[in-house]
Amino acid sequence: MKNLKQLTPVALALGLAMASIGAQAVTIGTGLVPGLNDLIDESRETYVDVNSNGRFDAGDVIYGYIRLSDFQPSGLDPNNQAYGVFSQEIDAKSSGRDVYFKPTTVAGLTLNDLLSNDANVNASAIAAFYDRSTPFVDLINNNPPGPPASMDGYIDYIHDNGTLRIVAGFSDIDDFLYSEISSPATALGIGIGSSNAPFVSANSSFTIASNSGAFSISYNATGKTFNDLVQVFNPSGGLVLAEVAVSSGSTGGAAGDSVKPQPKNWLNAGGAFTQCLTTGGDTNCGFTDKNNFTVNVVPEPGSLFLFSLALLGLTSFARGRKNQS
Repeated sequence: MKNLKQLTPVALALGLAMASIGAQAVTIGTGLVPGLNDLIDESRETYVDVNSNGRFDAGDVIYGYIRLSDFQPSGLDPNNQAYGVFSQEIDAKSSGRDVYFKPTTVAGLTLNDLLSNDANVNASAIAAFYDRSTPFVDLINNNPPGPPASMDGYIDYIHDNGTLRIVAGFSDIDDFLYSEISSPATALGIGIGSSNAPFVSANSSFTIASNSGAFSISYNATGKTFNDLVQVFNPSGGLVLAEVAVSSGSTGGAAGDSVKPQPKNWLNAGGAFTQCLTTGGDTNCGFTDKNNFTVNVVPEPGSLFLFSLALLGLTSFARGRKNQS
C-alpha cells in the first residue's frame, strides 16, 4: 500500500494528461496535440483560365476545398468535421516546370470574395480552415445538400455551416507555395505558358505536380498556440521555418467532359462542376490533391503543469524507493 500511495501522484498526473490528449473530439483544436502534428488532407479544386487564352499561365487561378481526413500523432479521425477553403493565383515568376503561387487578386475569386468578405480574411490569405461539432456532409464523395452542385456551392456550404478557426497566408518573407510539374506531365506538354488542353486527358491516377509551401497564420481561433518552427525546403533548396508547412504533396488530374464549358479549355467549372466520385475514379471535376500540412503546437500551460506534476511524482517515487533500500 505504501508504494501505491507513492504512485498516486504519478498515475493521477499521467492519467489526466492522457485523458486530455486522447479525448475523442474531432474539431481542429481538439485534434491537435502539443508538438508536431501532420494534418493529412484530400482536396478538390477548379482551374480558372482567367484571360481565356487557352494556356496555363500567369494570372490563372486554382481554388477549391480541402478535407482534413486525419490528425497525426493523435490518431483522431475527424469524421468529416474539418475543412479548408483556398484560392491561389499563378505568379508571373513561374516558368517551365516551376509554378509559383501567390494569394489570388482576381476580383470574385480572392479568398475573401469566396468567403463572403469575412473580416478575418485579409488580402495575403490563401487558405481558411473551418470545423463544426457535428459532421459536415461528406464533400469528397457527395454533393452538398441542395443546389447548386458547383465549386462555389461547396465553398458556401463550408462557410455557412462551419466555424472559422485558422486563416493562413503570406505575411512573412519565407512564405511560399510552389508546385513542380512532373516529368511525365511535361512530356504531355503541360507547363507554364503551354496549352491547358492536356489537362482534359489527365486522369486522377496521373500525377501532374508535387507541392510544397510555408504559411504564416493571420487568424487563430483554435485555442492552440503555434510556433514558427516547422521545417520545410523552399524551391531553391533552402531550409525555412514556418507556422504551417505543406510537404509530401501531389496533384492529380481528373478527366471528364463536364468540367469544360468550352472545348479543351477549363475556363471556369462554375455551375458545370460535377463532384469527384471515388466510385470509378475521380472524374468530372478539376484537379485532385493530397497534401500533408504540418504545424507545431506550443504546449498549453495546463499541459506543462500536468507534465511537471508527473515529473514531481516520479521524483517522489524514486526517492521513496531509495529510502526503502
